[in-house]
Amino acid sequence: MKNTLLALKAFKRATSLERSKWYMGMLLTNLTETPDTNGAFSLFEATLVPGTEPPPHVHSREDELFYVLEGEFDVYVGEEVFNGKKGECIFLPRFKPHAFIISSPRLRLLILFAPAGVEEAFRSMSSPAQNLNLPKARLPTRRPIWSRQRSDSVRSA
Repeated sequence: MKNTLLALKAFKRATSLERSKWYMGMLLTNLTETPDTNGAFSLFEATLVPGTEPPPHVHSREDELFYVLEGEFDVYVGEEVFNGKKGECIFLPRFKPHAFIISSPRLRLLILFAPAGVEEAFRSMSSPAQNLNLPKARLPTRRPIWSRQRSDSVRSA
């Protein structure tokens, strides 16, 4: 059997200004790119504060996993709610509507997407970070409203 994948190279990376973007009020750092993993996964470090949570959404292409480095948040996945704290992970399967609410002054996460590729969407909707702090402008707070009738009826308030 012939292996058609490109040979991967080992590497070491850390949060850096060159790899960081400001996206929807958060600081987002690409720790891997699609070519780094032959498309297997993308890994980000994200720093957020209350009010910078993304609106409820669904991924049709990739699964998502949060690993909490600092802080606490409540994650809504379909009709389930998980409280995530430092040292815990929460898995979000594709096709499940999800959102979260930050309950600590600051939240730092590692976010894994499998397969890779979502970094292109983030890149197209972000601006280069000017420093490794959160941007000064904050977005209005959005709170998810979850329907008890259907798990796919998710909207933003």
